[in-house]
Amino acid sequence: MAASTSVLDTETTDVAAILRRIVTVVLLLFVFLVGVRALGDGFHLLGANVLKSFFLATANPFIGLMVGILATTLVQSSSVTT
Repeated sequence: MAASTSVLDTETTDVAAILRRIVTVVLLLFVFLVGVRALGDGFHLLGANVLKSFFLATANPFIGLMVGILATTLVQSSSVTT
């Protein structure tokens, strides 16, 4: 009887671990989406004129790529130094 109890405990532990992972993934996805929403709200606070000029400036795919590389470099370099 002890062997079957051990198997049952192991299965219960596995199910609990899977449920914890699912809940964690859902919560992290929620936090990500809230962050994206906050970023969008921040852009709205900048104003329509600033956004229009930014999108017009990056209408060329090559310039958009360069702006993206520059922004990524700035963000990554600041996180390395802190």
